Amino acid sequence: MGGGMPGGKQKYISTCKGIKATGTLTIQSGTVSVETNSNGAEGIEGKEGVTISGGKVSVNAVDDGINSGGKIIFAGGETTVVSTTNDAVDSNDGESKGGFPFMHEENDTEQEDIEPAIIISGGTVYAWSKRGAPEEGLDCDFAPIEVSGGKLFSIGAGMGDMPSVPTNKTAKQPTVLAIGLNFTEGETVSIQDRKGKTLMTFPAPFNFQRSSSLISCPAFKVGETYTVVCGQESKSMELTDKFTIIR
Repeated sequence: MGGGMPGGKQKYISTCKGIKATGTLTIQSGTVSVETNSNGAEGIEGKEGVTISGGKVSVNAVDDGINSGGKIIFAGGETTVVSTTNDAVDSNDGESKGGFPFMHEENDTEQEDIEPAIIISGGTVYAWSKRGAPEEGLDCDFAPIEVSGGKLFSIGAGMGDMPSVPTNKTAKQPTVLAIGLNFTEGETVSIQDRKGKTLMTFPAPFNFQRSSSLISCPAFKVGETYTVVCGQESKSMELTDKFTIIR
């Protein structure tokens, strides 16, 4: 789906969407595939929120892959979101909170009372932005991300390499921000524990240098070390807290 005109001609339409809901958009099961191909065309938008609790959702969009003015919740299923020019997953719920973005310190407590705008409690979430800085895999502005379950792997950048992140309070399942990952399109990306067991794997969707990737898995434990492998490159990650930054 996209903003194409009759006869195959393309025209920029800033409000065109693959799927749009004026309230909260909910996907509970089935197979949902969305592709946009014109400038400014977003994949899925729920004005007041988006909740995915099951099914297999695939979004390949020119603009934001999944966008909402409210919370975006992943509670189950498998969701793969790719944006070529903007954020893969973008919640603007944090814009109403005011203030300044997180300073991304491991022990940051400055905005503990702000509710999370992107919540991941189950399923598998792949959120990949091809654009580079300042676009992100997961973007929620002035609000934190909450991770309490499921598998997560984002690819993207952010302002000064720092994307939207959880805090130690909202990383209820150990989560890593790994800065400086390089991906080669088609190469297998895997997360391995210290014994070499593969916890997560997928093909790299595109070439990308110096990704700031958020990674989480139910098997993660604080105090353990894990490795991200992509082709001939690897990066070790020692989880020192519920939310750990690896440079």
